[in-house]
Order: sequence, then structure tokens, then C-alpha cells
Amino acid sequence: MLTQHDIRHLKPTDSQYKRGCGNGLYVVISNKFVGKDGKKYGGSKYFIGRYKGSYAHVGTFGNRFGELSLNDASEEWNKIKEWSKTTGQKVKRYREHQLSAS
Repeated sequence: MLTQHDIRHLKPTDSQYKRGCGNGLYVVISNKFVGKDGKKYGGSKYFIGRYKGSYAHVGTFGNRFGELSLNDASEEWNKIKEWSKTTGQKVKRYREHQLSAS
């Protein structure tokens, strides 16, 4: 199981990879690519959750506005899973439910 410190120090590579955070939550580290100007770009980190064969985007890792820490992502993921259990819908439909409710 990863900690906040471990996630912060994961480095992007030439291919995308994911690491488990526990309870069906994963952090995905996107791959780096070379832009037209020759500089390397990419390497973002974001959380996804997997429950009963369905994936849901939980949020972006970081400490700026709108980004989530590991603890915040775990809370959000638990909320999404609980919604899925009570409604019987797949977790990937959670964002659609949020948009239609507002």
C-alpha cells in the first residue's frame, strides 16, 4: 500500500503504469513524451478506482487547488463506491449522476 510520500516520489517513464493504493484505488503515472520543441512533457499522476470491473476517474494527485491528496482521494473513492452499492449502477456512471443532479 502506497503512502503520500511514495506517490510524490514516483517517477514517470516511457510508458504509463499504475500502483495500488488499497481498497480498489490506484494512482496512474502517465508517460513522458517528447514535444515538437524537443522538451519532455507529461508525467501527470491521477487516481482511478476499480470496482466490479468498472473504472472511475477519482481526481488528480497534488496539493494545488482542485487536486487531491491520497487521503482525500480515498474518501472520494469510498463515496463513489457507496453510491454504486446503493444504486446498483457502475462506478463509471457516478460523474453523469453528479451532472444530472446539479
